[in-house]
Amino acid sequence: MRNEKVIVSFVVGVVVGALATLLLTPYTGDEVREKIREESDRLLDRLVDSVGKFEQIKERLEEEAFDIEEEL
Repeated sequence: MRNEKVIVSFVVGVVVGALATLLLTPYTGDEVREKIREESDRLLDRLVDSVGKFEQIKERLEEEAFDIEEEL
């Protein structure tokens, strides 16, 4: 129950902060949308890179586990 309140509070804070930023920004709507698009593309690229790294680590761990299993 407490964790749910913390999560809801966090989400509400993020939404309020985002709305305040959009309302108070000195940029035009087009500029804001372009910045959001660029940042989301950058974050998506980083996420894809991270997933690829995790897959490589997973494969290495599976290989090592297989090698250890063969030794036993």
